[in-house]
Order: sequence, then structure tokens, then C-alpha cells
Amino acid sequence: MRLLAYFSSMLAIGLAMALPAAADALYTATDLGPNFSARAINNSGQIAGATFFPATYSAGAVTVLESTYPGAPTAINNSGQVVGWVIQVGLVTAFTYGSGTVAYLGPFTYPFAMNNSGIVVGGKYPYYNAPAMQPFSYSGGYFSLLNIPGVTYGEATGVNDAGQIVGWSSTANGQTLHAFLYSSGNLINIGVLPGGSASQANAINCKGQVVGDSLGSAASPFSTAFTYSNGVIASLGTLPGLPSSSAQAVNCTGQIVGSSWDPTGSQNRAFLYENGTMYDLNSLLSTDTT
Repeated sequence: MRLLAYFSSMLAIGLAMALPAAADALYTATDLGPNFSARAINNSGQIAGATFFPATYSAGAVTVLESTYPGAPTAINNSGQVVGWVIQVGLVTAFTYGSGTVAYLGPFTYPFAMNNSGIVVGGKYPYYNAPAMQPFSYSGGYFSLLNIPGVTYGEATGVNDAGQIVGWSSTANGQTLHAFLYSSGNLINIGVLPGGSASQANAINCKGQVVGDSLGSAASPFSTAFTYSNGVIASLGTLPGLPSSSAQAVNCTGQIVGSSWDPTGSQNRAFLYENGTMYDLNSLLSTDTT
């Protein structure tokens, strides 16, 4: 249930940089070139993305990480380590990149996030032709499937430097998807917003604050961005005139980015949420944008 995966990766770029303290502060956008698709950024401004192959962008230059298999990064940490996926002989295979070396983690593996210690999380089919994907963590050359009782399938989508992991999984009946927080072997079912039917967590910051989205009922099938902290889930709302929203990333000061859209998909706008207010990021762009 990875909603708006493309926007998730793109919006994380703005979050890692210094964000404004007030709505009158402006951003600038920089064209990275016609053949580079940005996916993630670290605190040094290194950008992970793709041409046709996994690549990074830094100081105005694009560096291809490997040119054998097509694919794309999904995360880059503050040490410049990159994680992502490639297609090998028709199979999706996770990879990591660090110190000039690419390591392949094996097929049927979809990585979504990596912390500054190099812990990777994502979703993995445990064996060929397995009926469902399972949330995993990967560290020191070893995979660990998360021990979540009653889970039929799921994905781990975020991890912080304390090793807390978030994601989504099916409930025991295999029918409903709920966001989870997994910490020190303990599982917390984040649940849904009032009137909601399903949820997913997309990211977690250094303070354990979780963000994601909660799906409404059959009568009102719209997603609403949420934040979860200290056992409380709260709605972030949507941009005016757009009934759906999803929170995709959060930094250590609690600033949140995501997107808000209409049912037809004709309008899909990035937002910044801070100090209880959701701002349309388009309205914060400087006229100096290039």
C-alpha cells in the first residue's frame, strides 16, 4: 500500500534541507538536468536518484553507481551510503552502495529506507513464489523478518537511528492494513484516524514521531495524512479543495512534507506542515527558482 511512491521520494528532498520557520520564508528549486530523477537526499545535500541506472548528484555532477542493471535508489544516509533496487534477469534485487562498491542483497527484496548506521528496511518475499511480502530489516549482511504476530503480509517503510521501524501490515484476519511501530521487539498497532478503515506509516524521525496516511470508509474513500507520537494519532488535514493527503517524511524538528490531491488525480500538490498549519509548497517557491 505504498501510496504516491514517486511523490514520497521527491518530497523527502525538500525535507532534508533547512526548512522555513514561517510561511513567508521561500524555497528555491534547482533543475538537476533532463535525465536525472531525484529520489532522496541527505544532510550534506547529496542526492540519490536515477538516470536509467542508479546514480547520485552532488556539486553539479551526476555519478552512476552501477551501469550493469537498470534501477533506482530509495534512500541515502549521511555517510553517503545508498540503498535501492535493480532489475537482474527480470527479478527485483536490492542493492547497497558505499565506498565505491555495490553489494547485491538478493532477489525478491524491496528496500525502502536506511538509517545512518546502514540498517536497511523494506519488504521481502521470503522464498520464490511466496504468497506475500514480509517486512524486514537488514544489517551486517543478515536479513531479519520482523516478528509481528498474525501478519499476513506487509512492508517496513522507515527506520530511525534508534532502530525503531515503521511500516504497514495486514491484521490477523488478513483483510485490513494498519500502520505499525516496531521498537526493541515490541509491536505497536498505530491504528487509524476516527472513521478510518486502513492506514500506513511512511517515516519516523529521531524523536520517534511517525507520519503516514489513514484511509477513510467506503462511503468516504479518501486518505488523510496523520502524525503519531506518544501513543496519539492525529490528523494533519488536507490542502483546501483537495480531499486526500499523505504525509511522507518528517525531520527531527517535526516539520512534515507530503502531498494532497483530488480524486481524479488532476491536482496533486506538495505540502509542508509545521506549527499546526499545512502550507502549499508551491506558494513558497522563490521567483529565483531555476
